[in-house]
Amino acid sequence: SFDLDDTLVLYGDGRPRESCGIPWLLRSWLRDPLRAGSRDLLQRLHDRGIEIWVYTTSWRSEFSIRVWWRLNRLPPLGGVVNQGRHEQGMRSLGLARPPTKLPGHWGIDVHFDDSDGVRQEQATHSVVRIVVISPDDENWTRRVMDAVDQELESRGLRR
Repeated sequence: SFDLDDTLVLYGDGRPRESCGIPWLLRSWLRDPLRAGSRDLLQRLHDRGIEIWVYTTSWRSEFSIRVWWRLNRLPPLGGVVNQGRHEQGMRSLGLARPPTKLPGHWGIDVHFDDSDGVRQEQATHSVVRIVVISPDDENWTRRVMDAVDQELESRGLRR
């Protein structure tokens, strides 16, 4: 799974972005700029049979995330966990202090996020691999592919 803000979506001047695939009439509603390299990376993961999810603490609706995803010409999206779905899932677990994100609850094996805090929380809540990707990391797609390869190898699956 991938976080959106500062992981797949980069704001700010000078940040490398994909060309916008969203029709101009919808850009005011779906204006999140897709990080450069995302389209190719996500397609490569999909081509390898990897199911791709979005796990975000934002309140964007699942519908708007899926529309944004399709309009950016990204491969099929396996699932979406937004803040509302996350909170609902955490209530069902009855945790006194639920983590910010709990990818394993949704069957997610590897999560990519810009927050080191998310990675630190997993030490007490989950065994899911969390890979921290900085918004300024120019080699982020290689780091994602390396982490996926490591996860597959740890499970005895071929690349």
